Amino acid sequence: HGGGINTTTICDYITKLKLINYKGEEVTYEGDILKQMGAHFGLLGIVTEMELQYDPAYLALFQPKRRSLEEYFPKTGVCEEFQKDVNESYYNEFFWFPFSDSVFINTWKREFYQIGDEFVRHPPKVGIVEQNFMETAFQTFAQLIPGLQATGWRGKIFAEMVATLGNKVLKEQKEVIRCPSFDALHFRHGIQNMRVLDMEWCFRLEELRDEDGELVYVEYEGNKVTVPDVSLCRDLWLACVDLNNKYDKEKQEYPQLLPMEMRIIRGSDVCMSAAHGAKFVVYIEVLTVVGNQET
Repeated sequence: HGGGINTTTICDYITKLKLINYKGEEVTYEGDILKQMGAHFGLLGIVTEMELQYDPAYLALFQPKRRSLEEYFPKTGVCEEFQKDVNESYYNEFFWFPFSDSVFINTWKREFYQIGDEFVRHPPKVGIVEQNFMETAFQTFAQLIPGLQATGWRGKIFAEMVATLGNKVLKEQKEVIRCPSFDALHFRHGIQNMRVLDMEWCFRLEELRDEDGELVYVEYEGNKVTVPDVSLCRDLWLACVDLNNKYDKEKQEYPQLLPMEMRIIRGSDVCMSAAHGAKFVVYIEVLTVVGNQET
């Protein structure tokens, strides 16, 4: 699904689909019918070829930051900085580790690339090697000590250790890094070495309105567009935080050891998409290590 309120699900960008149907025949779909079957989940056959609509190449103005939970997600009232970040960014994603009092914010704008434009790769090669090693080492550790993650004081120590390490590696940037979009999207390397359990939920969001009930519009690449009301995102995020704290206090169980993540996108026109028919949606994803499935 990606992230960013002016993008939507990948199935919305399919312009041609070729597959083998139940009769063993190769068929090709183009045009409006893709809105009915672009997200078919394999029910219509085996996909052999797919054509996607791409934007021209662009660079990301990458500058992640960190804010306190209380500051960024106030329990009541308007989430001013959160709403502003979502409104003004091309891409958005947010991360929180259990027992952490801060949120890591990766929101960035983009600039279309022209031949000769200067940019840097991020992270540098040394950083890539370091990140791959760290992810592999953590996976090995979690696999060798599978009973440590679940419950009791040992489980809490492990959860706090993971949160501390996670917050240290997700660093804010003091200056803007002008890098290829794929570097800003995949700013951590080696995560494919982690074996995780993953659940994700999708919730509809309403368009933001002002005090007079009028839709709020912002400027986006020469157009006026609506934006989502992020107050529900804040409520859902804090509910997950409270649930983690409740498990700690009442059960001494720690089902979530890896980050909770959130991304906000525009709704989808494709049938069977989780975002279908909505103005905007928020995806909230919770991860933990594979050895923690019992909790």
